[in-house]
Amino acid sequence: MLGTVGLVIFASSCLLSTSGASIGLALVVGAMMLRPSLLRGLRRDPLILVAAVSTIYLILRAVWALWEIPEIRRLQISQAWAWLRLWLFLVVAWWLQGDSRQSGRLLLLALFGLLVGTVGHLLIHPHILSSGIRTGFHLKIIAFGLYSSTAILGLSVFAPRLLGRKELRPSFALRVGLWLITLASLVQGLIMTQSRGAWLTAAIVIPAVTMVRYWKADSQQGRSWRLRVALVGVALLGCATLVGVNLGTVTTRLSDEREVFAAAWRGDFEAVPSAGFGVRVHTFRFGVIKWLERPLFGWGPGSTEYLISHSGLPQLRHSEMVDGEWQEGPDWLDHLHNTYLEILVRFGLVGAFLMFGALGLLVKSLWLARRGGRVPLDYAWFLTGALGLMAIWSLSDFRLLHPDWRSYWILIGGITGTFHVWKTVPACSDAEGPSPPQTKAEHCHGRHE
Repeated sequence: MLGTVGLVIFASSCLLSTSGASIGLALVVGAMMLRPSLLRGLRRDPLILVAAVSTIYLILRAVWALWEIPEIRRLQISQAWAWLRLWLFLVVAWWLQGDSRQSGRLLLLALFGLLVGTVGHLLIHPHILSSGIRTGFHLKIIAFGLYSSTAILGLSVFAPRLLGRKELRPSFALRVGLWLITLASLVQGLIMTQSRGAWLTAAIVIPAVTMVRYWKADSQQGRSWRLRVALVGVALLGCATLVGVNLGTVTTRLSDEREVFAAAWRGDFEAVPSAGFGVRVHTFRFGVIKWLERPLFGWGPGSTEYLISHSGLPQLRHSEMVDGEWQEGPDWLDHLHNTYLEILVRFGLVGAFLMFGALGLLVKSLWLARRGGRVPLDYAWFLTGALGLMAIWSLSDFRLLHPDWRSYWILIGGITGTFHVWKTVPACSDAEGPSPPQTKAEHCHGRHE
């Protein structure tokens, strides 16, 4: 019971409240520690072994960094702890017990929390709807772009499951209305972020995954199935209409960086400003140089900000708009705007191999579980798409150590990993409708305590 309550609190708060998410996750960890007998069977699991090796490497690299750069001791320790907590997705994976029905509930709770935070922010700041300014509502702008894209993907992929049966007409009509309103709101929210990286990520992943997911409709589900697929098509057309309505904002943002792209392409880096895409050009060049100085083991878990502040390069300062022009401000950047480069600079090729090896195991095990019948098709495509969104989004930003992104990853990674951690659970049904009263996972392992 304690673990289930913790999961509910965590999921509903992960994109709404840092404190709530922390409390919920602490309850899940506490409940897991009360059941050590079930943990013993996971000791030889490849993913658990990778997590253990990565933890040892992280500790050793942090100790080395403390000895080498003692003046940032606190930063090294705090960021090492933040990196370590990313592995808490295994706790959620373990507690979900391969139960797709419970995983779906957690995703709905996370969506509810995201919408509550967004609406709450709009009630306090209603002027942002007409001001045309960039906003991330209650979250950081670029982060909201990723989270809203994931929610849009989920609404598209899970549409038949969310809309229910056509025969239940009042309920079906209500669900369709709520689904369309939610989808339109999230698309508009994504547009209002004015985040080009998030837009590009969504444009690449969402249509592709949605198309593949509905490529072959099950003829046994008849007209009801075709109706729901048609609704998805109508919704995507509506999303395109929203983009058309906001076309001025979209085209302005996309054309802002034409000169920057041209200068970077020519190699004229002196003409590249330290703002927008330009700052990513400068940080990428600097990051590659620092990584090549220590390609195998990197500089340590909390080293990036120190390296930037000691670079002497004014292009690596936060920029400020003064009299219509971007100028370097007094504060140094604290990351490289590229997750992959951050991992290489901090942990080298060894750390990158461990982290991406774990991700590879997750993706491989997800589709092995799909082939074994333990994962419904829509879940497999949603989770694959969510990981794809993260992968592309990470090319232009770094937020792994912030509480909101960590909670987002723990939720998505936990649901992806649960079908691997509990791979002994018998095959589940692919049915798009409601699940049986008791899932196979509950039957095999009993209810949570």
